[in-house]
Amino acid sequence: MVGPSAAVPFAQYFTTNDAPSSQDLEAIRLYVSGPSKELGDVDHEIQHLTQRLTLLHSRRETLQNTVRKYTGICSPIRALPEDILGEIFDRCLPHDRLSVFHVNDAPFLLTAVCRRWRAVALQNPRLWTRFHVVTNMYNMDPPDYISPITNSRYGITAERHRATLQTCISRAGTLPLHFTLSDRTSYPPNNPSPIISYIGALFPRLQSLYWRPWLPFQKYLTSQPVGSFPLLEKITIYWATFNDFDPLNPPSYLLAPNLHDVQINGFNASPSILPLKWAQLTRLALPGTNCVVLHTELLELLRRCPKLREGIFYVSGEETRTCRVPAGSSSDSDSEPSSPPSRVSNPVSLPGLYSLDITHNDCIGNLLSHLRVPNLTKLALRGDRSESHMGFHVACLPMLLDNNEEPPHSIEELVIRPGVYLPQTIVKGLEQLPSLRTLVLVDKNGTSRYHPDTEKGCREEFDEDMLVRMTPRLSPFPAPDVDHDLPAISPPVCLCPLLERFEFRESGNYQSNRHLTLQAVVPFVSGKWEAAQRYPGRISALKHITVPSRTLPNESVKKALKPWRKEGLVVEFAHPGLDPNFMPGPYDDAWKTPTPDVVYW
Repeated sequence: MVGPSAAVPFAQYFTTNDAPSSQDLEAIRLYVSGPSKELGDVDHEIQHLTQRLTLLHSRRETLQNTVRKYTGICSPIRALPEDILGEIFDRCLPHDRLSVFHVNDAPFLLTAVCRRWRAVALQNPRLWTRFHVVTNMYNMDPPDYISPITNSRYGITAERHRATLQTCISRAGTLPLHFTLSDRTSYPPNNPSPIISYIGALFPRLQSLYWRPWLPFQKYLTSQPVGSFPLLEKITIYWATFNDFDPLNPPSYLLAPNLHDVQINGFNASPSILPLKWAQLTRLALPGTNCVVLHTELLELLRRCPKLREGIFYVSGEETRTCRVPAGSSSDSDSEPSSPPSRVSNPVSLPGLYSLDITHNDCIGNLLSHLRVPNLTKLALRGDRSESHMGFHVACLPMLLDNNEEPPHSIEELVIRPGVYLPQTIVKGLEQLPSLRTLVLVDKNGTSRYHPDTEKGCREEFDEDMLVRMTPRLSPFPAPDVDHDLPAISPPVCLCPLLERFEFRESGNYQSNRHLTLQAVVPFVSGKWEAAQRYPGRISALKHITVPSRTLPNESVKKALKPWRKEGLVVEFAHPGLDPNFMPGPYDDAWKTPTPDVVYW
């Protein structure tokens, strides 16, 4: 039998440090000469192939450039008529804000592609009607701490910006204009800065206006005559709290004849004193802690707005002793719960209302019981930011659903704070919303909060059982030899069968909340997707899910949901810094700016 050392020459030297003999040394050199020559041949071949490969790569790049150039000539977009190209350019404008003066933002970006695109963009007046304007710190009457040289430089810059804005507006022809304005200049009302003077000349063409609080501009607007805003339809104001509202001398923009969309942030007086044309309002937003409307006052305001389509309010509700609680609901009130009357006297009918967003202190069940909203599509009941007791809130959602003669089955989006409801109350409400497609649960701190009456086992928190109830329970298909009409088989019963988006926004999830686990999330997602394939149109697949990042570690969720993420499921994580109450509105989006650089005026 031949040992392993006999198969490999001189193998005994591989495992020792012994020096070979002169005879072995000569034999080793003779043995290595053959592989050395072969190694040289291989290196030469590699060098030759590398040079050849480099030449081929260079040739390939040249051919690609040639093909790309001539293929571009045949591109169908070159043959598009200018009117169609202009329509495409219209859809290139930002949809969530107005355009800023930056070369990387439309419409300016469209003018830098080619000569034809520039000509089409410059000749399309619709592209030049929507701008976000930010003025600089130019001061018409500079204080002592601003040097005359610095202020003079600001003045030159302001004049240059005015000329630029004038050039852009000249391309809009006579179309109505839309502005978001952040004015930081200082001037007396009768002597505004150059750019504000130019914008003032455009007031008769304004159709929508947004601006941040700045006393000089607010005084300048107030000083305008009533007929200065004939086309104004939409206005968003961040009301300066240091400028009290004078009902005897109201701002002229609030008296605009066509104004129907109003949002006032930070208004610290009763909104009923506003001189609005209530009967023509289609959108009314009164958000912010400075504008807390009494529930009785809001009810009267809504009664004056029969055409209202969207409402955003911060409401002060009723205390527990005066709030009616539906029968069967738990409350810590001193009095026993009583059933609401079968009919509410003098209800408020809002047939066109499709979106209602309410942040409320205490209970607003009686307010909601008076509303008749048959076409409501989006509902947000954000609970109490001061986190008062659950007994104040248990009636809110049921009162809206139970007191409508025709319950708003059209609701497709619901935003609710689970921490102020019993889980069974939310489940009962979801049973009455068969068309629900988006469910957003907002939780301020995510900690467990227990009802004082622990014998009843009532917990004020998100209950994972609700997610289990929304999970379709599928049974295997019948065997092929069994005579069944598969399309006639009823889909499994579950809460919210059409739900496509589930969000659990919990800003305080770092506090070791255990309310949501993968044992419930994975069956929920998989059940929705499988049921959607079996029963298309009757059960929808989940397309978006938001979970707390600390309750469910990101990597664990991504790995567990990987099969459905590949199919299009969007997974979002509610990080600790997330504001659970933030839902972007038109004004918030208007102040977004492109990154990384924005040229501010």
